[in-house]
Amino acid sequence: MQSPRIYKAEAIILKRKIIGETDRILIIFSKQYGKIKVIAKGIRRTSSKRSPHLELFTHVDLVLHKGKIWDSVSEVNTIEIFQGLRKHLSRISIAYYLSELVDRLLPDRQEHADVFAFLVESFQILNYGQYKKGREFCEQRSLILLKLLGYIPDTQVMDFLEIQAFIENIIGKRLNTHKLLTKLS
Repeated sequence: MQSPRIYKAEAIILKRKIIGETDRILIIFSKQYGKIKVIAKGIRRTSSKRSPHLELFTHVDLVLHKGKIWDSVSEVNTIEIFQGLRKHLSRISIAYYLSELVDRLLPDRQEHADVFAFLVESFQILNYGQYKKGREFCEQRSLILLKLLGYIPDTQVMDFLEIQAFIENIIGKRLNTHKLLTKLS
């Protein structure tokens, strides 16, 4: 049986990249399909009504259309914008860190509803500032993610530097957000 040409997905925008004059490539993490690279055509036009809904860290409902190379965004509705997260540089830094972890540690198109719920919960905590120290929050959330993905057992305890080294060993390169996080401490 063939997969449908048009499908819906609940997702969070992890990453974006400009392509051409009016388009963007988005890396989204969806509840139903996992991490997907999609194209948002015409999103950079000033008249685009979808542009505000497709900002980084936004929780959205998408209608996607299958394409030859990338699936494209047909419709978008915002579920949660996480406005409080965007008001503080430290919160934005942590959101970038968590987004990079999900992007780097998960393969494409592999469903992880538990990781999706974890990411939404993390962004809600950041949004309302319900954490005490940024570095401790990153350490705690990194450990939870590694346990959810099965990289470490549930009983394992590591400090922040050990976690960073472990993650960088898994992905085979340095995390881009490492410098942002060292400034948080």
